[in-house]
Amino acid sequence: MCLEVDKATDTAAIKKAHRKQSLRFHPDRALDQDEREEFVEKQSQLNDAMNVLLNPEKREVYDKAQFLTGMGEEAVRTFESHKQL
Repeated sequence: MCLEVDKATDTAAIKKAHRKQSLRFHPDRALDQDEREEFVEKQSQLNDAMNVLLNPEKREVYDKAQFLTGMGEEAVRTFESHKQL
């Protein structure tokens, strides 16, 4: 994922990596409108990644699907949509 952490990374390290990347890609740091839009999208990806990694159920779904099919993100979206029903 976009947080650049190891599979065995603990919660504190995940939060630290999220903070570091969030500062790096904060929309207020963008030089122009195109870059700002790119940073807003990157922030969304960072937040999604952190939410998956900090939730044990979602993390398990992601890890298994990523290992088996390479489609971990899609598996988490499917998991979330079924859980809402």
